[in-house]
Amino acid sequence: MRGLGATKFGQRSLKDVDYVYLWVDVLHLKVRLEQDKVCLLVMIGVRADGRKELVALADGFRESAESWADLLRDCKRRGMRAPVLAVGDGALGFWKALRDVFPETAEQRWPPSQGNSTVCLAL
Repeated sequence: MRGLGATKFGQRSLKDVDYVYLWVDVLHLKVRLEQDKVCLLVMIGVRADGRKELVALADGFRESAESWADLLRDCKRRGMRAPVLAVGDGALGFWKALRDVFPETAEQRWPPSQGNSTVCLAL
């Protein structure tokens, strides 16, 4: 994925990739562009061979179910199949969106004390 521009990265096909695990998290930005709270939705996938890769990155609104659903639907439109297991914090928006878009995916939550889990994943 190195060398892809942001637009090409966000439009690339996901049909030939199977993700066993999908880690999701949100990064809250300290930049005040608007009054509304903007965040960055992050999805990192793990393939069956153990390779980790950035699946998707998008701006969202307050970790809402609609923001997550838009991102998951976009990945599905680009050919992404349901991951076996999604791992994330207790933010309810993601789990509602996951059940709507990929209802067959198993869910696992990490404790809130873990902080931002995506920082711990070496890509």
